[in-house]
Amino acid sequence: MACVVKIALEVVQMVSIEGAELDFQKITLKKNESKRVTAICSGGCKWRIHASYNNNGTFHVKTYNDKYTCSINNKNKRISSKWLAEHNQFFIIPHITLVELQKMVRVELGYTVSIDMCRSARRKVLRFLYEYVKIDYARSWDFKAEIEDKNDGSIVELLVDDEGPNGVQKFLRLYACFVALKNGFFAGCRRIIGVDSCFLKGIVRGELLVAVGRDANNQIFPIAWAQVEVESAETWRWFLELLKKDLQIEYDKETWVFSSDQQKVVL
Repeated sequence: MACVVKIALEVVQMVSIEGAELDFQKITLKKNESKRVTAICSGGCKWRIHASYNNNGTFHVKTYNDKYTCSINNKNKRISSKWLAEHNQFFIIPHITLVELQKMVRVELGYTVSIDMCRSARRKVLRFLYEYVKIDYARSWDFKAEIEDKNDGSIVELLVDDEGPNGVQKFLRLYACFVALKNGFFAGCRRIIGVDSCFLKGIVRGELLVAVGRDANNQIFPIAWAQVEVESAETWRWFLELLKKDLQIEYDKETWVFSSDQQKVVL
């Protein structure tokens, strides 16, 4: 019984929220029964919606009068943090402030919501996205196998912590060097490699380490990259040892030049 009422209320809420011009403070439920629900405007205008179950078990809106003539208030008591999280993509914009989110809701949707509701909606979105990220990282070994199988000569190295929470492996680092980029570097670039790093500022934090060259057009040519937990001498050593192995760098036979912006590089 409670499930039927919940479905009915969600139908009324959806139509009410997506309505173009309504004073949501005045929308009230005239009927709230196990198989039907009716919402009207308490201000006296003719706005009305009625929904109920059909004989085949489907739930339909049977009557909807969208003629709303009462004064409008942009405060909507039916808007919840859950609805904001599910229907508005700008809640996934990284590093946006709560004040900016509140302003975007007011400008883009025409509703006035509180800072606390914006905070709650963002937490729900991040929690939802984090669950998907965990699924993606759990398939890191599949990513490694697929790249090395479909791109013969490409190298993907993974470093995990076998003593993660609840006995589950914890992702630490990933290194990738595609064979096409490696061959392109040897075919069209000098033996000069620039190394640098940047922060990862999305759902998953960490550092991105990169190695690049310069092609014949003096443009940046990517060679290899790695995602690591932090930037340190140890992670740089791990990255450069793998790069050295991939490019078969032998210091006593060829001259190589490495350029860095005061990174913690260990050669």
